[in-house]
Amino acid sequence: MEISSQAVSIMIQASMVLRKWTTNSDELKQLWKREGLENQLQDNPISPRVKSIVLGMLWNTVKDHLIVKTQSLVDSLSNNEDTKRHLLRIIGNIFDPLGLITPFTIRVKCILQVLWMKEISWDKELPADIQETWRQWVSEVPRLSELQIPRYVLISSTGEPTDVLELHCFCDASQKAYGVVIYTRVVKDCNVEVNLLVSKSRVAPLTKITMPRLELLGALFAARLASKVKATVDLKRPSKVFFWIDSKITLHWIKGSSKRWKSSVSNRVTEIQSRVHTHFLKRKSRTRIKKKKD
Repeated sequence: MEISSQAVSIMIQASMVLRKWTTNSDELKQLWKREGLENQLQDNPISPRVKSIVLGMLWNTVKDHLIVKTQSLVDSLSNNEDTKRHLLRIIGNIFDPLGLITPFTIRVKCILQVLWMKEISWDKELPADIQETWRQWVSEVPRLSELQIPRYVLISSTGEPTDVLELHCFCDASQKAYGVVIYTRVVKDCNVEVNLLVSKSRVAPLTKITMPRLELLGALFAARLASKVKATVDLKRPSKVFFWIDSKITLHWIKGSSKRWKSSVSNRVTEIQSRVHTHFLKRKSRTRIKKKKD
């Protein structure tokens, strides 16, 4: 309440009135009502489907979940065009800053890359095989709105401070794409909660490179994203950060001296080692790299 009062006071000095306040706290809503502040959802019936738009995403203020906004994307797909120009336009309409639907969006980016490789012109109808893949992707778009991701995952669901906060970063690669996903793992009184925090992906380079080097790109991607996340959540600094990778060759590169490898590997290994000070824990099925406490 103090923050909202200060914001109102500052904006009034500029003859501007802040409106449509939104919160997931019923108590704060009542305080706003008593203070005469306009609540964006105050005229709507209380329902688990009450949503507000925040920074381009839907926010379910009752469950405190984020939902991907898909209506504009569905509208853009309604004209049933099957051309490269239309496909690129659709990709431009996707707004997913946290990468909540990365496994879905990377598929259409891979389709676009294939079109570039085949030198398909902008307004030519897609080849039959690509058209089938494209239409399958289009048919799944409406279901994205069914996904609901917890908004605030740095504390337990009870709202209490946690005993342990960990970041777990998984990276992987294929011949088509590589990516990373970061989960939070919080522990409170022996209760463990794991939630998606952020993910990113990229299509693999057109120049053919080996799988270990693609895995190394994924590892570098993970190190960079983890650094940004650490800087963002610095006030609640994670006690531990774990990096998970299943490529033994890539792990061998990272563990060794970067000077031993060719420049393409050496430069990436050097950056990973500068961002992540690690020691290594052996696992049978997947390798875990544990970041030392700061």
